[in-house]
Amino acid sequence: MSERMISLLRLGRVALSRSPGVRQDLLLGSAEECLAVGLGLTAPLLLSWITDDLVGKGRPSIMVFIAIVGFTASWFAPNAIAALKLVHTTRIVEAVNGRLIHDVLQSQLPASFGRRDVAPARTAAALERLPFSLQILLDGLVWRVMGTGLQVVGGLIAIGSIGSVRLMLILGATFLLFVLAGDLGAREFNQRLGGALRASGQLSARVGDVLANSRRVVVNGAITFELDQISTLSALRRAAAQGLASSQVRGAALQFLVLSAGVSLALCLSAVATTQSHTRLGAFVLLQALAVRLAMPLATLSLTLRQSTVALEHLSEVFRLAPRPQAMAAEPSDWTLRDRILRLEKVGFSHTPGAQTLDQISLEIEPGRLVVLAGANGSGKSTLAQLMAGILTPDAGQVSFGGVGLSRLSEKARLRHVLYAPQQLSLFDRSLADNLRYPPNDEALEALVDRLDQWAFDPVSREVDWNRVAGVSGRHLSGGQIQKLELARLARVSADVLILDEPTSALDPFSERMVIQTLRSLTAGRTLILVAHAARLAELADQVLFLERGRIVGLGRHADLLAGLPSYRRLWEDADD
Repeated sequence: MSERMISLLRLGRVALSRSPGVRQDLLLGSAEECLAVGLGLTAPLLLSWITDDLVGKGRPSIMVFIAIVGFTASWFAPNAIAALKLVHTTRIVEAVNGRLIHDVLQSQLPASFGRRDVAPARTAAALERLPFSLQILLDGLVWRVMGTGLQVVGGLIAIGSIGSVRLMLILGATFLLFVLAGDLGAREFNQRLGGALRASGQLSARVGDVLANSRRVVVNGAITFELDQISTLSALRRAAAQGLASSQVRGAALQFLVLSAGVSLALCLSAVATTQSHTRLGAFVLLQALAVRLAMPLATLSLTLRQSTVALEHLSEVFRLAPRPQAMAAEPSDWTLRDRILRLEKVGFSHTPGAQTLDQISLEIEPGRLVVLAGANGSGKSTLAQLMAGILTPDAGQVSFGGVGLSRLSEKARLRHVLYAPQQLSLFDRSLADNLRYPPNDEALEALVDRLDQWAFDPVSREVDWNRVAGVSGRHLSGGQIQKLELARLARVSADVLILDEPTSALDPFSERMVIQTLRSLTAGRTLILVAHAARLAELADQVLFLERGRIVGLGRHADLLAGLPSYRRLWEDADD
């Protein structure tokens, strides 16, 4: 089964089983579509009867006038019904769109720690296009295909009912050839579609990459270089898009020839039969009206199906971003907090196969201690911190808290006991107050502001506008201000273990010591683990874990390690240099 068909089946499952109200809207929309088809077929029948009645009686009767009103209403009513159906379509699209956005973010947000191939811009673009793709699929593959099929079957039956079996067969064969011609065009379209999507994706990725790294582009004088590369990719996408459009033109031309030839033949035969009095004039009118009525949706059906192909390709991309939901871990019902010790038992981990990042890490961290993870770049400090927090899952061994492996806990349960703050801190493009009180912080804003005032958040002016927007990633603040704001937010969270990855790298020594002292006093009785490259933090620690090449080679107080471990001493000597 193709990936697109699988995506379509998954879409149906999401719509029917996980989105409230969708079933009712689908039933109502289907009923309205059937009503529109019925009225569309009624109009030519009424016109045929009116024509025969006028020819036979020579003057209109009251029934003719009533039939004319009915014909007019039947002919134009489907447009009004289509507007009504749009209400159900919109509700279905929004319900499914909301569900898929939830699923994608639920998958992609945790993946930002576990994988390095997460592309936020690509994910955001896919979600931005999602409502339009869902609209195309619902209008095209559900309403349009169902309505066109019913119209064709009903129209052919109506033609056969007036004794024109030969014409019915001709039109039936014409419609069949039309579908086959559309299939040929669709095959070429699909072949070219892959190239067009790849070219578009490459261009979008390049533009996003340049915008995300605009400073590097500018300071290196590489604007012209990047623009030339983008122009090249634009030319490739233009060529692919032109080839795609040309395939559509060829497919449409072939379908036009088939449809116009078949309908013309049927009308000509009907005209001959009418002039020879073999059939009523109303039969000719009926054939003409039905042919037009059926040809119009068929003519646009091919384009609709091609658009649906693009929408299905996009839907497949969305489902790749949102893997099938798996059963989430639940906090063991029989778990009682045996202690507050963080344990690592023979933990191993590698970011890439064959390259061991951490190997055979075993240790216990008692509650209430300040622990510093030290080591050269690439020694595995940040990886170990993320394993301790349960952000990463070890390839071997186990990380546990209170006697239960972190992997057995639900995310909510794990975060209640162990909280991690990454090395690359960034703020939301929201107010400073919103960033300061971001979950899991629930302190009053006044207490947080007092803490930041003590830390000299703004040395120039103590009157800070906390409603001021921080900017994208906190660009309106300095690196030190971002760190102070985040540390003030985390200082009173209720987690038993707080793990901070280089939390004071942008602070001056005086501010750093003041912040750490505040953290120690506010987290008394809880474990505080810091990844650090500064000897002054190691001096404050109760315990230092010194890593080399993914192994703990030193464990103890800073002064003791300096005296007894030459490689540890060289680490800080090199740092001082």
